[in-house]
Amino acid sequence: MISFCIPARNEAENLPNTIKAIKKACGKAKTEFEIIVCNNNSTDETENIAKKLGAKVVDLPEPNISKSRNTAAHTAKGDILIFVDADTVLKDTVIAQTLTALQDNRYKVVTQIVKHKKYPNLSSYGVWFYNIITLLTGIGSGHFVGIKKENFKRLGMFDENVFAYEDILFYKRARKMFGTRSIKVITNTGYTSYRKYEDGHNLKKFLLGLVGTLLNFNVARNRENLEYWYGTPAKKTLKQKVNKVFFLIILILLIVDLYFPHITYLQDPIVRNIAMLAIFSLSTIILMKKPMELLLLPLLFFIELIGLELGVPFGKYTYNAEFFALFGVPLFIPLAWFVLIKGTYLGVRGIITTAFFVLVFDVLLELHALRNGLWLWEGASHDFTGLFPAPIINYISWFGISIAIVLLIKAFKGDKKPDRYYGALSLIAIMHYITSTLSNTPGGLIGLFVILIYIVLSLVNCINEV
Repeated sequence: MISFCIPARNEAENLPNTIKAIKKACGKAKTEFEIIVCNNNSTDETENIAKKLGAKVVDLPEPNISKSRNTAAHTAKGDILIFVDADTVLKDTVIAQTLTALQDNRYKVVTQIVKHKKYPNLSSYGVWFYNIITLLTGIGSGHFVGIKKENFKRLGMFDENVFAYEDILFYKRARKMFGTRSIKVITNTGYTSYRKYEDGHNLKKFLLGLVGTLLNFNVARNRENLEYWYGTPAKKTLKQKVNKVFFLIILILLIVDLYFPHITYLQDPIVRNIAMLAIFSLSTIILMKKPMELLLLPLLFFIELIGLELGVPFGKYTYNAEFFALFGVPLFIPLAWFVLIKGTYLGVRGIITTAFFVLVFDVLLELHALRNGLWLWEGASHDFTGLFPAPIINYISWFGISIAIVLLIKAFKGDKKPDRYYGALSLIAIMHYITSTLSNTPGGLIGLFVILIYIVLSLVNCINEV
């Protein structure tokens, strides 16, 4: 027997066509079946309509698409499960094709490419994109998933820790467990509404989330920003709006410094120092999530002070430029390192990965700074013929310190809800300093390379928050 599992939330309008199509397809396939509708906190007539059409209804108060699918499956009596979305109208041949495929030992899961009900211009591109992915990889969508119950249990059912894209993750696990050729794609299909494609904003978010899921980013593990599935998102806070404005202002300054170095306004040492302190101070305030993180600033200051006085752990060096300083340590240094480490961590969400990117940045920063005499290393080669003009211990130390700072940030639990601009903010603040102070010197390609690194970090952060 086939058990059809339908998650439904306010689907009174679509559900009748879906159930009628299932009955017609099963009649043509001459197979026994049952229809289970999981009423997922509906506020319309979904439950009553489902019952009138002969479906068994189970209730799930909590809005969660994965739990909705699994709840229906738990009550299923059939040895074959077919998950169908409530806005999907199956073609009458698809059930017979599914049964034939599942009788073949080669195939463990059956899906189908999708046809959009309306095909508006923008939406059609999204559908075509998804269909291409399905045909190439076997990774379909949740509108139709056919699988034997035993294999469904082997796969661990749908992941209830995610709030969207659970179908993509399900297909990926199937590929990993059963093999890349274990998924049968049926090309002769019916229709689905694909309402997520009907609005350009939703389409962008959906496709971005899809790509993020395919690339193993932690997409859809937070209900925030998933308004298609879970309602209207919370309005942006004043702080988030300020962050965005601040981001755009500094980005403009960065572009000016990169491409118009001769008209830069920060050649005067006093103006330059004030600008650096202002930028890093504001960046620190934006990135600071817990008051305890303030302790990181004096910690970074003392690390720098010890380095200057004792040559530990970086090696012996001296500053050779005009900076606002305390005990010889430029005041922007602890602010700059906090912004870089915290911003990078919020972008990549990995301890070792953060340390690696900070290390890459430090390598490039040393090339910039030493070429312009901002600081000098005792006993180090300054011919700049190699990639590592500073002592190797400097790079090793900053790699280790970055790890330690991230561990402290995690201990302070100040990274619960990062702003999506953080990954790029650390880039822009640091790069603004570099380009504004070193604009008359070579090294523009190095600066652009750093920009590319942090653009990647920012994109990763954006994808993870979709």
